[in-house]
Amino acid sequence: IPRTQFQRQFGIAFVKPAQGRRHVAYGVADSHYDSVGSALLWTLEQGLGDVWSEEAADAWETAYGILSGVMRSAAAAEQVAA
Repeated sequence: IPRTQFQRQFGIAFVKPAQGRRHVAYGVADSHYDSVGSALLWTLEQGLGDVWSEEAADAWETAYGILSGVMRSAAAAEQVAA
């Protein structure tokens, strides 16, 4: 997985693969990540109200995309190895 500046800064490339692998055992399917991402963005928009902006939405979508991408890749590798 190529590491981005965001991943290097926050260590996501090292921490979240293990979490993604564990999620396989919990029965999490790849499509669940999309549902969680949508629910996260909706919840933030509802909770933040007037301070929610396109810029905030883009930032959160990018952050969640990186996080879920690392977890999805690790989960897929775990399924292949199993």
